[in-house]
Amino acid sequence: MDFTKSPHTQVSAKTFQTAYKALPATVSGAPTADNTALSVPASHTGKLAYTGATFIPYAVAAAALVVVGGALMTFRRRLGAATRRK
Repeated sequence: MDFTKSPHTQVSAKTFQTAYKALPATVSGAPTADNTALSVPASHTGKLAYTGATFIPYAVAAAALVVVGGALMTFRRRLGAATRRK
């Protein structure tokens, strides 16, 4: 989502209450950390969004790509050296 183009104009309290009079009921009906299964862990600092995803699959995929890339470079160099010898 791109929030850079969202309006940033000040709204008076009266205008806000008139336009969003159902907001308190909506907010009070929203799930909280107490009644939802996906609560934020205590170690979460709040600087980034907590998605519940771990970095382990990405680290494994990155390591696998490094290994495959190294193997391909080695194979290509050996293939090139064998071709130059002929």
